[in-house]
Amino acid sequence: MNYDYIYATLAPRADKKVLARGKAVYADGCIESLTLSPSGKFTAEVAGSEGDTYAAYIKVKSSAVQDFGCDCPYDWGDVCKHLVAMALAIQNGEFEQPQPKVSKQKEQNLDELLQKVDPDKLRKFILRYAENDAKFRSELRFAFGQPDMALVMEETKTQVKAIMTRRIHYGHIEWRDCDAICDDFEDILDKTGERLAQGHVLTAFSVAMFVLLKCVRMASIADSSSGALTMAIGHALEIIEQACAAARTPADQKQIYDTCVKEARNKVFEGWDDWNYTFLRSAAHFVNAGNAKKMYDTLDFLFARQKYPEYAQADDRLTRLEVIKHLEGESAYDAYVDANLDVREIRKIAVTHAIEKKDYPRAEQLCLAYLEEKEKSPYQWTKEWYGLLYDIYTKTDRQRQMELAEKLLLKEHDLTFYDALKDLHGAGWPEEYPMLRERCAQRLPPGDYMQILRAENEAALLLEEVRKNQRYIFAYGTWLAGHFPTEAYCIFWDEIKAQAEQANGRGDYRKVCGNLKMLAEAGGREDADALIELLRQRNPRRPALLEELANLEARLAKGKK
Repeated sequence: MNYDYIYATLAPRADKKVLARGKAVYADGCIESLTLSPSGKFTAEVAGSEGDTYAAYIKVKSSAVQDFGCDCPYDWGDVCKHLVAMALAIQNGEFEQPQPKVSKQKEQNLDELLQKVDPDKLRKFILRYAENDAKFRSELRFAFGQPDMALVMEETKTQVKAIMTRRIHYGHIEWRDCDAICDDFEDILDKTGERLAQGHVLTAFSVAMFVLLKCVRMASIADSSSGALTMAIGHALEIIEQACAAARTPADQKQIYDTCVKEARNKVFEGWDDWNYTFLRSAAHFVNAGNAKKMYDTLDFLFARQKYPEYAQADDRLTRLEVIKHLEGESAYDAYVDANLDVREIRKIAVTHAIEKKDYPRAEQLCLAYLEEKEKSPYQWTKEWYGLLYDIYTKTDRQRQMELAEKLLLKEHDLTFYDALKDLHGAGWPEEYPMLRERCAQRLPPGDYMQILRAENEAALLLEEVRKNQRYIFAYGTWLAGHFPTEAYCIFWDEIKAQAEQANGRGDYRKVCGNLKMLAEAGGREDADALIELLRQRNPRRPALLEELANLEARLAKGKK
């Protein structure tokens, strides 16, 4: 099976720097184990840059990523470098898939059995079975009949009520229960997506809206720290958007539009208004002169009820912009964009449109004006805008492109622009490289600078940096040992010894043994053996450590054979 979609899903959610680091983690062989369970869950152990080992997982279902996570301390985004490395390993098929045990007793071939059954008896059996199983009845209607929307909604409500009743305790939902509820909701939404693909637009929309309202209501009473609830809400909103795009009959369009405008005012969205604005923008496809007042009245109502209107300003104006696009045409749309450039998302639309029209001076001016204003505050996010500006310069000014690439490398610490600079300098790179490397040494964090040295095969310089920051021996020691074995083994020794002295608990002991194994596999087997013996002598009252050391010795001995 092709799992390329996993990387394609995670990569856009990762920072460019994280992507580059994840590729380096994968290239350095830091994926220590990777398995796929029968339920569709990949799990991996990934070696960290400081000798730690992190547990990561990616859950997939129906060729889609359902959930993912890593226990590393990275908290600047959804996707860390370990997940990127894991996705690359999956993409390249580097995982084990335990084979289910097959019973020795052969099962009777059901297809052959059914061919021998009298059709009338089979029909009666199915009817009798369906009488006692609501889920099976639903499956039959889904597979062979046109949906009765009232019946589908009744079954969905009953199913959702049963799902939630057994998981709510004293008005609160713990995170495990929240995850379980969301898994069940995802199953409902998966089937709803299939129903939509079959052309049952209004039924799919109604189910997705019902599940969305339940999810949003949960947001106030559930521990959703795993992100499962947000993913379920995103799935429901995606189906609503697809239903809006697929609705063709005036009756379906009217019902979807009226429902969206009505439910946007639902009290469950108070404090969570970004979600109702999202489906209002999807419903804006159906706005016309006769129903536009409903939309504008709802937008006025939503904005008036905001406790902090400044936070809803972008959603409000973006939704009004979408209404204008379908109601008043391109010139009114452009005028509204120009009048609302103070909203970051709308300014970005203006930049994109200018680039599409090849009006590069205007696109550049819009970016520069934004950056000039936002750079006055150290807390403003400007990287995205530098990226837009860089795209403009790729089409207009090679010299400015090179200057901006270096700025993004040295100021934003985005290592992807190092490779861009290498390509831009072309034949002049050998002359430029030593000077740029010196600027990188002065302005980049040590970890980033060392990545560049490793990529350029600068073993002597990398060893010099590792001497200054010895914890990086676990990231580069194996490679350095191929060039400077004596020095690399000494640093390994010092760091592992210090790590063992501070270790407390079996988890720490396993990390120590993992690094001892790395030392042995880097060619320092004698040093590893000597250090194992030293640790054993110094820690006679640490039975867990002694046990882990014994296990390591057994593994090393087995590998040697």
